[in-house]
Amino acid sequence: MTYEIADILRDVRVTLDQNQEETILLEDADTLQLDALIREKIEECALLILENAPLRLIDDVSHVDVAGKESENVWTGRDNMGVCRVELPDDWLRLVCAKMESWRAPVRVSVDDSSEVAIMAKSRYKGIRASVTRPVVIATEGEDGEKVLELLGSADSGDRLELLSYVAIPKITVEGGEECLHFPEKLYPALVNEIAGKVGFTWNDSRAKGYLEMSQGYMVNRWDGQIKTE
Repeated sequence: MTYEIADILRDVRVTLDQNQEETILLEDADTLQLDALIREKIEECALLILENAPLRLIDDVSHVDVAGKESENVWTGRDNMGVCRVELPDDWLRLVCAKMESWRAPVRVSVDDSSEVAIMAKSRYKGIRASVTRPVVIATEGEDGEKVLELLGSADSGDRLELLSYVAIPKITVEGGEECLHFPEKLYPALVNEIAGKVGFTWNDSRAKGYLEMSQGYMVNRWDGQIKTE
């Protein structure tokens, strides 16, 4: 969903100002200073939330153009296995879904290239390495330091990449003359409270920790848009 920055500023101000006997918004100068601090925290807090929130709460995703992307044969020491390598866009943050045509199931979490899972996925032994029933996606780097995904599990070369979607790094953009932020609707309350918490610490607000805890609560206690109270 698209949120205007002006609306985010307003919502964070309201959150910081509620249930206080004396408002922190006493003068226009204070308001301008507060707005500048809130704006400074928007991208930082949005990034933190999107890095850690459950994928089921993230409905604003981006897609990599999969046209022409196929697996290649890679010699493992005994026989070949298909590996598809994809250079990632600059705004890549985390994987949402990867699927080769031959895979029996998609992969939603990538592993680091030095992890035990990655090492096993490239084993010379068929019973251990990645397969169409146990595909693995490895996050690594190319020869020039670019971000690359390796999709393992194809039986041989020529297997086509069917889907590759991801969460993009959140950035403030200008649309229709207004500054905006694309952000998942279900996580917007978490964003407002995360910003309020970070700003609250700067303003020595005693409730800052509570805002951050509320932000975490919106990420872990929500299911299908409903707050779990039990």
